[in-house]
Amino acid sequence: MARKHHRRVIAVDPWEPGTQNCEGWEYEAFLQNIEPYADIVEVVRASSLDKSTKALISERALCFAFVDGLHTYEACLSDIRTVAHTRGIIVVDDVLWSNELMRAFRRGAYLTRRIPVHHPLCREGYLLPSSRR
Repeated sequence: MARKHHRRVIAVDPWEPGTQNCEGWEYEAFLQNIEPYADIVEVVRASSLDKSTKALISERALCFAFVDGLHTYEACLSDIRTVAHTRGIIVVDDVLWSNELMRAFRRGAYLTRRIPVHHPLCREGYLLPSSRR
């Protein structure tokens, strides 16, 4: 879809062995998986919580964002706020993971003045742009 509409994809992850869901082989596997799309994917191998990463993302025009980071209230809310300037939908994965993530999702909706949408059978939630922005 990104290629069709002359867009780029930014993937942010530290791929740091020993961190959440990372044993050490995941980065190489990711690069192999995106090989057909390497011309449109920009890989940022850093934490989304780093100041420099936040600055990089904040400077980019975004038409869509998919938040799937650390499963903590603070990290989720920080990621939502970092992509708050997204013109389109912000998807937040795993909002049912814990009450903390659902709280971050709802707080993020309030702080970014977006409309939170979540179906109880889906693991992700959607933050829709509103006319109040």
